[in-house]
Amino acid sequence: MDISAITTALPERRDDIARLQLLSSSGRLPTVAVLGKYNHGKSTLLNALIGNEVFKVSDVRETVRVQAHESQGIRWLDTPGLGADVAGGDDALAREGNAREADIRLFIHAAGEGELDAEEQACLEALCADDECSSRQTVVVLTRMAQVDEADMAAILGALRQQTGDLPVFPVSASRYTRGTRENKPLLAGRSGVPELLAFLRECADEVTERRERSRRALGELLLEAVRQKRAACEAARGRLRKDMASRLAAFKHDYVDMRTRLRRELKGN
Repeated sequence: MDISAITTALPERRDDIARLQLLSSSGRLPTVAVLGKYNHGKSTLLNALIGNEVFKVSDVRETVRVQAHESQGIRWLDTPGLGADVAGGDDALAREGNAREADIRLFIHAAGEGELDAEEQACLEALCADDECSSRQTVVVLTRMAQVDEADMAAILGALRQQTGDLPVFPVSASRYTRGTRENKPLLAGRSGVPELLAFLRECADEVTERRERSRRALGELLLEAVRQKRAACEAARGRLRKDMASRLAAFKHDYVDMRTRLRRELKGN
């Protein structure tokens, strides 16, 4: 399959084509990527999951490009926060990293923000639609749960589950987990929700090889069908062009014959 030719013919499918190239390569670790709004705790959560301060964490915007780290047999991707740059370039990088590289997507939402807003809902719906055809897994992670009291947390979780449907939802406190592990307080770390999320991610990682193969077959069929449709559209356009050219040529010939006839008559009359 000529990938460059397909990309030229189907520029709107460049993410699918890039994903298919990655799926066709071997030896790649399962990839977990975070996606969500700026300052909702994506980098902090990744550091907790990795068990080390790998990604920069700050109140100011730090993540402006896709960053990767390999640990525990997983490749972790930190992506720029959505909706924080006016030009939208960082949003494109975040979506591109998730569309092309991620096997498991963690959709991050801070508990204190309450329900998902319209932008987050649209993004999550797009991920779910992609999951169906790409055999990937999206997980909703409700961060900073320690900052919300239990009653409010229950209400937020109830509302969030109404918005997220059948997607798995994990409320976590990365700061509580980090403190518990650093200070050797297993009960504190255990109440953070992070161990449950880690266990779930390991189960998902074990399924990545099988999911990638299903995705590779589905993407290949999707792109082949897209190429067929593009070819059919080109053939139809070529047919219309030939018909139009034939019609124009016939009209030209008719006008030429008519003009020549009238000219001969005028010459005979003189």
